[in-house]
Amino acid sequence: NSIVFSEGPNEARPARVPIALAASPNGRHLFVANRGVGSISLIDLARKAVVAEPYFGGRFNDLAMAARDRCI
Repeated sequence: NSIVFSEGPNEARPARVPIALAASPNGRHLFVANRGVGSISLIDLARKAVVAEPYFGGRFNDLAMAARDRCI
């Protein structure tokens, strides 16, 4: 029972390099800041799968929930 990041055999990507985690207030999702590629992975904990991964660029140092838990 682990989460596996896979892009397929022919799709090479830079390493994500997870640097920080933040849990959603309802405990259903985990946000992971990926320093290596400048993205944040949204993991559905029930499905044990990445359901979104928007790219922001830059190199993250930390991640936290903001005011009223509506922003990360």
